Amino acid sequence: MKLKRSLALALAGVSMITISGAVSETYAFFNLFNSAQAQTKEIAGETVIVSVSDAAGEMIDVEFPKNPERIVALNLQTVDFLDALGMGDKIVGMIKESTIPEHLQKYVDNKDIVNVGGMKDVDMEAVMSLQPDVIFSSDRTKSKYKEFSMIAPTMSAYVDYTGNFMDGYKNLAKQHSAIFGVEDELDEILAEYDARIARIAEFAQDKTALLGIFAGGLNTLGNDGRCSIIVDEMGFNNLAGGEDVNHGNVSSYEAWLKFDPDYMFVLDKDNAVGTEAVAAKEQMEKNNPIIAETQAFKNGKIIYLEPSDVWYVADGGITSLDLMITNIEKGLGLPEYSAEVKEEADKTIETVTVSVSDATGNMIDVEFPKNPEKVVVLNLQTLDFLDAMGLGDSIVGLIKDTIVPEHLQKYVDDESIANVGGMKSVNVEAVKALEPDIIFSSDRTKKNYDIYSAIAPTMSAFVEYDGNFMDGFKTLADNHATIFGVEDKLEEILNDYDARIAKIAEFSMGETALIGMFVGGNLNTLGSNSRCSVIVDEMGFTNLKNEAVDYGEMTKYEQCLVLDPNFIFILDKDMAVGTEGAVIGKEVIEANALIKQTQAYKNGNIIYLESGAQWYLADGGITSLDQMISDIEKGVGLK
Repeated sequence: MKLKRSLALALAGVSMITISGAVSETYAFFNLFNSAQAQTKEIAGETVIVSVSDAAGEMIDVEFPKNPERIVALNLQTVDFLDALGMGDKIVGMIKESTIPEHLQKYVDNKDIVNVGGMKDVDMEAVMSLQPDVIFSSDRTKSKYKEFSMIAPTMSAYVDYTGNFMDGYKNLAKQHSAIFGVEDELDEILAEYDARIARIAEFAQDKTALLGIFAGGLNTLGNDGRCSIIVDEMGFNNLAGGEDVNHGNVSSYEAWLKFDPDYMFVLDKDNAVGTEAVAAKEQMEKNNPIIAETQAFKNGKIIYLEPSDVWYVADGGITSLDLMITNIEKGLGLPEYSAEVKEEADKTIETVTVSVSDATGNMIDVEFPKNPEKVVVLNLQTLDFLDAMGLGDSIVGLIKDTIVPEHLQKYVDDESIANVGGMKSVNVEAVKALEPDIIFSSDRTKKNYDIYSAIAPTMSAFVEYDGNFMDGFKTLADNHATIFGVEDKLEEILNDYDARIAKIAEFSMGETALIGMFVGGNLNTLGSNSRCSVIVDEMGFTNLKNEAVDYGEMTKYEQCLVLDPNFIFILDKDMAVGTEGAVIGKEVIEANALIKQTQAYKNGNIIYLESGAQWYLADGGITSLDQMISDIEKGVGLK
């Protein structure tokens, strides 16, 4: 196909302009054309149709020569694009009277490239004299679109801030790539940028921000203003999102303190365009007591958008966007994007669906990451499981304000594991700050299930006492094993436990028992659907405690004598949880005259559950159950 361009006809149209004050300029323009060339020029070669914006902002289809050789660039995004794709030698004219980012300065210094003015004041005669194949104008000169298009096919090249930034950016880049035939190269670049932005967005989840621009003072940017990529794609929640002015709305430092975001992003326009002014960083952080009160300042989370000229005048460029993304990555402390990081990011995260209990006790299916690497543990059963399976190094947060069985104390002492509170008083903000892959909550915190699940996939990990203990234990263990991929190892452990419990059950056939909990100096007897129920459910002792019987004013000691079981099992809760100043249950119980009359006492069959912390706090744990079974084995003489 051949692209025909008749400047004579086009400029005849220009000569008809009769707007006051423009006639002489029009005729001068027309005369310059006549002196340069007054015949129809035919350009041989392939062409491409691209939809571009005209002076009124309407989209029109324009035919461009494919791979044009003579380019006039009236914007820095196009210069950046051509430079990044190795086509800078096609530029014959550009705006040099402007702020130019450092990586593009070589084109300003190149004397073979003609200076055609500045961003707002283009030298039209200089443009026409260059006889360009294509002109790339800008948002600041789009009102002249008709005049430029009379010289050569023209594209207004800029990113519209009123929409999603990356949609506009990609559209602009693809318009360029279609004309220059570099679609494949562009796709590779955009794929990397998407991956890097997605990594930032993952970091930014639930984080608040303010966007500011220094232009003779601090102005606040809205979601549709400059730097909107930080909100649109990178995912920060702009607390001033309602602002809709491109250059921002003037706002006081007091307003920023009132918003008090997690992060502040500040663009120094004065520095970007070379205005003599005090640097934004100095104004923000030096002798500014109001900003000094903000959490962003205190936490070192004020990020200055640099290079500032890139952010302000070239944010639609290829290299410029790379520099912008790098600026945010460094500001957030993310590792430099590399082949290794890319490989890690490209890994498909394997997931597994597990049925868990929600805040109301209903069973719901939840998708969990397989083999999570950052685990927050709010219960001791999960802690025990991870320890037993050699997975303790995945723990990043743990409830440390609680009594912990001795074999798990090392995790409390590990300073690299964050303390997120206690069993009943979890520090939710501390949990959120750890950005866990998964959270294991407990029966004591299940009412907050929705809060935790909003942070990361969550499993309430506990054994229900109102059913068969081992069924609940195995379900809990299986859920953990499924998530961490240790099903075979768990099966071996459970087979061993089943065999040992079966031996106890064989011993206990026909044996009666009472199960007591000693707390606050008093003895309480437990039913079959309560703590220590494994002694009844699986180990086979017949619990003489009957919840349906009214024992009247009878004391627990009197009950023990009246019921007179073969065995009495005692859990000393005060010792288990380390109650300060508590009396030892064994001393009180065996000094009691009524207890001394029971056959259990006379036959030496009062068994004290020595692993008290395991029985009371971690009875759903792997190692804890091993120790619980051992307590019974020793007590009945099987070990």
